[in-house]
Parts: sequence; structure tokens; C-alpha cells
Amino acid sequence: MFYKDGAGNIFHTYSSYARGLDILIGAYNWLDLTPKGRDEAGLKHGMAWVRHHDKYGENYEVDSKAVYVQPAKV
Repeated sequence: MFYKDGAGNIFHTYSSYARGLDILIGAYNWLDLTPKGRDEAGLKHGMAWVRHHDKYGENYEVDSKAVYVQPAKV
């Protein structure tokens, strides 16, 4: 996070790494209230379960072993 004052000075006010942005991910706030929580133990990386609405499998399942593929730039 950066802040620019009236004189044009820019200040670095906040940085976050790894789990530092959890509070901004609304889904995590709800998942943390459930009995199994985030349940990300066997995933390749945190949030590996997130998919675009059109990236789920045929039965809307998520393959927990799937590797993330960066979408092609259009």
C-alpha cells in the first residue's frame, strides 16, 4: 500500500506476503468459521481450489492435484 501526500511525496505504508491478505478474501472469512476450515492441506498451494466459473470439471468438481495454468493473454 502506498500513500501520496499533498506535496507529491510517496510513502510505502503496508506490505503483505503469504497469508497477510486473508482478511481481504471474503471467502476465507466464511471458511474459517466451518468445521474443516480452509481444508487446503493436500493442495499444491493455498487457494489452489479457486477456479473461474468456466474452469471447473464436467460435474463442477475441482481436481485438487491440478496445476495452476496462467490464462493466455488476449
